[in-house]
Amino acid sequence: MKEIKAYVRENMRDAVMDALAAIPGLPGIAVVHLREYGHAADDGGLAKAGMAKLELDVPDALAEPVVDTILRHARTGDGHAGDGKIF
Repeated sequence: MKEIKAYVRENMRDAVMDALAAIPGLPGIAVVHLREYGHAADDGGLAKAGMAKLELDVPDALAEPVVDTILRHARTGDGHAGDGKIF
């Protein structure tokens, strides 16, 4: 069993959730809506970013397909700072 935590942009959440829902045998997903601080603002300070934290406990065999699915559907184009993180 693996625990996967992924932080994704709020505007990408539905695309990621739809793609994850298509994985057979996925037990469930917990979604926590966040107001994250830490993205660099133009003035050098910290800026807010709307993020969602996805938490999944999956069998070992599903860990890689789940991470690959999140990567494919959460990235903006070639990937930009602030797209998120997966643990």
